[in-house]
Amino acid sequence: MLGDTTWWFSSNAAGAFQSNQNPHAACFMHQTAEGSIAMSRHLHIERMPSGVHFPPNINNEGSARNDYSRFTTRLNQTHQYAQASPRPPEPRMPLCLPLLKISTEVTIDGTVASTKLIQRFINRSEVEIHQAHYTFPLYDGAVVTAFKCSVGDEMVLVGKVEPRDYAKNTYDRAVTQGYAAALLEEHTPEIFKTMVGNIPSMTEVEVEIKYVSEVKATLLDGRKEGLELVIPMSIAPRYGKPVGGNRNLDSFAPAEPERSGLDILVKINNDGSIQGVEQSHNSKTKWNVAMEDKIVDSFGTPAADKGKVVDTFKPTQIHVRHTSAKTIMDEDFVVTIETSPEHPLRSRAVLSPTNNAGHAALLVNVKPAELFEDAARAEEFDGEIIFMLDQSASMGWPTGTQTRTKIQTLQAAMPRSLISLPSGCAFNVLSFGGTNKLLWDEGSQPCTESNREAAIKYGGSVQPDMGGTELLAALKAAVASRLVDRSSTQIIIITDGEVEENKVLEFVWKTRQDLGHRIRFFALGIGIRVPHRLIGRIGEFGGGYGEVVDIDRHPQWSDRLTQMLQAGIMPSSWEFDIDLGRGFERKDLMEYQLGEQEGPSVQSDVVSYVQAPYPTPAMHPFSYRSVFFLLELGERPPPSQVTLRSTTPGTKTQTTHVLPVAPTWTDKAAILHLTIKAVLVGLEAQARGADWERAKKERVQSNAERLGTLYSITSQWTSFVAVDPGRKLVSEVEFHKTHFIKAAICDVLRAPTPSDAANNPPILGDLSLSRTNDAILGDIDPDMSATMGGPLLLGFAGRGVDVVAFSPDSHYLASASYDYTVKIWDPATGHCLQTLEGHRGSVGAVAFSPDSHYLASASYDDTVKIWDPATGHCLQTLEDHRGSACAVAFSPDSHYLASASNENTVKIWDPATGHCLQTLEGHRGSVGAVAFSPDSHYLASASYDDTVKIWDPATGHCLQTLEGHRGSVGAVAFSPDSHYLASASYDDTVKIWDPATGHCLQTLEGHRGSVGAVAFSPDSHYLASASYDDTVKVWDPATGHYLQTLEGHSYGVKAIAFSPDSHYLASASNDYTVKIWDPATGRCLQTVTLDKTALPYQPFSFDFARKFQ
Repeated sequence: MLGDTTWWFSSNAAGAFQSNQNPHAACFMHQTAEGSIAMSRHLHIERMPSGVHFPPNINNEGSARNDYSRFTTRLNQTHQYAQASPRPPEPRMPLCLPLLKISTEVTIDGTVASTKLIQRFINRSEVEIHQAHYTFPLYDGAVVTAFKCSVGDEMVLVGKVEPRDYAKNTYDRAVTQGYAAALLEEHTPEIFKTMVGNIPSMTEVEVEIKYVSEVKATLLDGRKEGLELVIPMSIAPRYGKPVGGNRNLDSFAPAEPERSGLDILVKINNDGSIQGVEQSHNSKTKWNVAMEDKIVDSFGTPAADKGKVVDTFKPTQIHVRHTSAKTIMDEDFVVTIETSPEHPLRSRAVLSPTNNAGHAALLVNVKPAELFEDAARAEEFDGEIIFMLDQSASMGWPTGTQTRTKIQTLQAAMPRSLISLPSGCAFNVLSFGGTNKLLWDEGSQPCTESNREAAIKYGGSVQPDMGGTELLAALKAAVASRLVDRSSTQIIIITDGEVEENKVLEFVWKTRQDLGHRIRFFALGIGIRVPHRLIGRIGEFGGGYGEVVDIDRHPQWSDRLTQMLQAGIMPSSWEFDIDLGRGFERKDLMEYQLGEQEGPSVQSDVVSYVQAPYPTPAMHPFSYRSVFFLLELGERPPPSQVTLRSTTPGTKTQTTHVLPVAPTWTDKAAILHLTIKAVLVGLEAQARGADWERAKKERVQSNAERLGTLYSITSQWTSFVAVDPGRKLVSEVEFHKTHFIKAAICDVLRAPTPSDAANNPPILGDLSLSRTNDAILGDIDPDMSATMGGPLLLGFAGRGVDVVAFSPDSHYLASASYDYTVKIWDPATGHCLQTLEGHRGSVGAVAFSPDSHYLASASYDDTVKIWDPATGHCLQTLEDHRGSACAVAFSPDSHYLASASNENTVKIWDPATGHCLQTLEGHRGSVGAVAFSPDSHYLASASYDDTVKIWDPATGHCLQTLEGHRGSVGAVAFSPDSHYLASASYDDTVKIWDPATGHCLQTLEGHRGSVGAVAFSPDSHYLASASYDDTVKVWDPATGHYLQTLEGHSYGVKAIAFSPDSHYLASASNDYTVKIWDPATGRCLQTVTLDKTALPYQPFSFDFARKFQ
C-alpha cells in the first residue's frame, strides 16, 4: 500500500495467481505492507484478478494459514513486471479464497442480451474475515441492473443504488458496526468491484449480478453478417511476460477443493433469421428449443414488420452450453451468431414506452451500408494513412493454442493491406513499444510502387523487440508527423491492447475534437486478452471503429485489416443527423437540469430529450451502431418516425431516410437501462478535458446521480450498496425507482395491467376473491365488518393502483395509479366520481385533509397537487421539489400540508394558498415517511439516513434528531395523545421516543427481519409492528414489554391497522392474505385470501391504505 492507495498485482510463477490466465479463480489478497514493494505505474487497476481479494484483517497463525492459497510478489526492477519470489511468505501475503461455482445465464433477444452471473465462494477457516474486495469483468457497455450478495444461509444483501459517496459511507458505517454489508462500485465500464464485509468462518458467500448489454454486430469472414456475444473471462495486463515459458493454466490456479465448476448457458431467441452459431469453447449447441419467454425484435426484421414473422413462424431458442469441472478459463467466451442472407441486419427505431417518471427511451440502430447505398461516393481518396504496429515484447507471445506468435500473424497480414492502398494517398508506418520510430522520418510518402515495396518488406520483418507498450507516446508521435496539406489523416493501430488506457482515450478524444474530420483513429486488437473497451473506444472517440480479432480462431486476419483500410479511405465517413420531428428539442445535461420547470413553457408541446452519444458519431460503411434518446415525454405522445439526413460531403444533398418508430418487444426496462447508461457514459466523455465551472459541475453531478439512483445504474457517480442490519434480513430494493413505495395503513393492493401479467407473472401463491366492476371486496364477518366500519376493500380491477385513502367523512375513496391519474370513488357504490389528471409521473401517495375538503397527491414528477374532491378541480400545484415527491400528510388542524422527497427534504405548505412555508433540510438520505402529531405540535420525518427528525411545523426548526437506528427508517407513528413517537427500521427494531426531549424510551427487539410499519391502537394500549420476518408483534408501549407474536403469514407483512375501538388488528402481507387478529389474545379471527392476479408482481411494490372508520 502506498499512501491511501490499495494496489492489487499479479504473479507469474507456478502456483501464483495471474489475472489473465485465471480470470474467475477467486483470490483473496491481502494488502502489501506499506513500503514493502516499490509499486510501478505499470500495475494498474485492470490488472486486478477476477475474484474476491481480502485486505489483511485475518490471523495468519493456526489453521488459517492452511485454508487459503498463499502468494508473495516482488517487482523485478530489471524487466519491470511482477515476478514470484521463492522466499517464504511475508506476514501480509496475498490469500485466495476457494471459488466453488460459477454460473452464467445469458438470454439474447434481438440485439439485447440479459445476463445473470452467480459466483459462490467459501471461507473455510475458523477466522472471521473483516473485509473482502471482489472484482469481476464485464463487456463494455454492460448495464448492471441488480446486485445481490448472500453471506451464509440467513443473510441476503440486496443492492440499492445511491450516490457514490453516500453509498460508501453507508457501507463503511455498517462494517464498522459489525454488520454484513456489500458495496458495488464502477471503476471503469468494464471492471466492477464489490466489497463484502464481515464474512463469518465456515461460511459461503454468493454474489449474483444481473446486467443487460447490446450484442455487437460484426462482419464474418469479410462477407457475412452476424452478432457476437462476448463474456469476458480475463482482463489483459498492461505489462508482463510469462516466466520460464510455463503457460499451463492449472499451474496458476489457487487451491480449489470441492469446487462445482463452471456452467455457462446462452439462450438465443430465433425467429428463423439465424443461419449458424459458432462458439469459442468445447460447448454443446441445441437447436429448436421451445421458447420459455416472450421474444423481442429479431436480428433482421424491423419491429414494424414483426407481426408478419410471428404469423408465419413459431420462434424457438438455440441453447449453447459450456460446462467444466474447473473454474478456470483461458480466454473470453465468445458466441458468434450468423444471420441468413434473407434476414440481414437492418436499421430500425424501437421505443420503450413512457414510465412512471415520464421518461421514454428510443433506440435507433443505424446501418450506413443500407441507408446510404444510393448516395454518391466521394472522389478518390487523396489523404494520408499511418499504420501503427505494436512491436512490444508481449507481441512475441503465442496466444491460446496457437504456436504462432502475434507478431508473426502481423507480418503475414501487412502485405495484402499495403497492396490495396489507393495510388493517390500518402502513407507511413510507425513502430512502437517502449519507444517509437517511423519508417520515413521525414513524414508520409506518396504511394508509389517503390515505396509500397519498401513498406511491404518492412512490415514482413517487424520483431517484438521494443520493450513495453507506450501507446500514448506513439499516438502523439503519429499525430505530430501528419501531413497538414493532405485532406485527412487515417491512423490505423494494430496492438494486443496491453496498455494503460485512460490517457490514451483522452488524447484520442481531444485530438478528434480539435481536428474534426481531418483525422480519424481505427484500432485492430489482436489476441484473446485485449480490453474491448480500449479498442472500441479508440474507434468511437476517434471517429473510426475498433475491432478485436481472436487470432486463435482466425490466425489469418488480413481481411480484417484490409476491411479497416477500406473504411478509412472512404471519403470522410458516413455522417448524418437524426431528427425526431417538430416538437422535440435536444438538451445538454451540462446546461440543463433534468425535470427543470421553465414557467409557461412547461405547458407547451415541446419535448426535451437527451441524445447519447452526441453528436451522432460518424460511421464507417461496415458498422451497425446504436444511438439512444432519453425523452421527457410526460403525457405527450412519442415520435412516430425518425428521419436520418445525410451530411456526408460528396453525397447527394438532402439524402434522407425515414424509419418508423415501433414499440419494443423485449423487456421494457432493457432499452431504458441501456439508454441511461449511454447518457452517463456520454456525459463522462463530454466532460473529460473540459474546464468545469462550478455550476456545470454541480449540474452534471446532480443529473448523473438522479439518473443513476432513479434507474439503479452504477456509474462513476453512483454505486450499489446493501446492508444487513441484523440476523436475517432481505434489504429489498426497487431497481426502477429512487425509493421504496411505502406501505400506508392497511389493505388495497394494485392490480396489474394486461402487459404486467404478460411480462411479469406473479411470483407468489394461489389466491381467490370475488369481484365487482371496479372494486374487489373480501368477505368479512358481518359483526366484525360493522365494528370496523364496513367491508374491507382489498383491491382494484383495471390499471394498477399504487395507493388509496379514505376521506375522514367516509364519503370518498381516492386511488392513485401508475397511469399518472388519481380517481375518486364512491365507496358505497363503487362508482368513479372523478378522474384527476395533470401529473406527469406516477402518483405514489395521496392524503385527505381532516375536514375532507382537500385531497393531496404526491408524484414522481416532483410535484404535489391539491384537489377539490367534490369537483375534481386542481386547486394548487406545488412545484418546489427537485426530486420525486413520495409522501404527503395533512396536519390534524388542516393548517399545514407536509410532503417528503427523495431529494432529502421535507416541505411544509399552506394548503389554502399553495405557498411553501418551510423547507426542512438536514437529512442525508431520501425521506420516505412523514407524520404529524395529533396535537399538531410536531412533524416527524423518517429517512434512509437511519434517523428520524422532529420539527416544529410552525417555524421549520429541527427540534430533535433521533439517532440510534442502524438501518433506514421506513415508518413513523405518533401515539393518540402525542406523548410517544414510534419508529420502524430495517435494523429489525422499533424504537419509542419522547418527542419533546428526543430521548429513546424503549428499543423493541425480537423481529428477525426489517420492520416496515408501526401503528398505535386508538386507546394507546397497544403498539403493533409489521416485519419482513412474516410476523406482527404487539407491544405494551408504556413498558416496552412484548405481548403477542402474531404468526400465520407466509411472507413479509407490509401494513397494519387497528379498528377504531382497538378490538381488532388487521395485517396485510405479500402472501396475498389479509388477517384479522385479536390483539389481546393474539388469535387470528379471520383470513381473507386474495386473487394473485389482483396483486403486483413484485412484493416490494405492494401498497395498503385502508383507514378503518
